[in-house]
Amino acid sequence: SRPLIRTACRYDCPVLAETKLKVWNETFIDIYPRERFINYSMAEQTEYFLNIVNDPNQSLYVLEINGQCAGYMCCGAPFTPYLQYEQCINLLNLLKIAQGKGLGRKMFELAESIISFRGYAEFFLMCNKSLK
Repeated sequence: SRPLIRTACRYDCPVLAETKLKVWNETFIDIYPRERFINYSMAEQTEYFLNIVNDPNQSLYVLEINGQCAGYMCCGAPFTPYLQYEQCINLLNLLKIAQGKGLGRKMFELAESIISFRGYAEFFLMCNKSLK
């Protein structure tokens, strides 16, 4: 089946928390400190995503492949302020099965169109300072 990008809802939050940990294991295992994985809390991360879903200043989307969550994207007001920017892609994470297929680009373009629709001409992409 074709990949699907859809708006996240509160029922997605536990799956998004699981997907986040999978992304970390696939992508950041050699970058993040080991303690970050050991101390990962599904309950806390589910609450984290629920807060995003409930925030009117954020738009959270789920990427599904064959009915399974393969990534997510969040855009809106910056989680962490940066220079003069009022809009940001705060999260854009894909599992390896979704990488290299243009799906990250589609999610980026979706964020770009949402931000433009809101009347903003510029935004930034939040990057993790742990990434080198």
